[in-house]
Amino acid sequence: MFCLDNEAFRFLIAAKQGIKFPEKHLKVYRESWKESQSATRRLFNQQKQVSKEVDDPPQPPSLCYFYRKKQWLR
Repeated sequence: MFCLDNEAFRFLIAAKQGIKFPEKHLKVYRESWKESQSATRRLFNQQKQVSKEVDDPPQPPSLCYFYRKKQWLR
């Protein structure tokens, strides 16, 4: 399972708009960002591995990609 949290992304957008946050909130957002970053990397690495297993070049993850793979394997 891959948990891609948008809390850190919302923080990043707000910070770029000049919104200031207390330090205690920054710590929470940093941890959230690290978790999402790790999950995203695992997701992409797994997608690359699946592509190698079916002898197909890596593709960006998308619903169309997974649907195409499912159809191809039939």
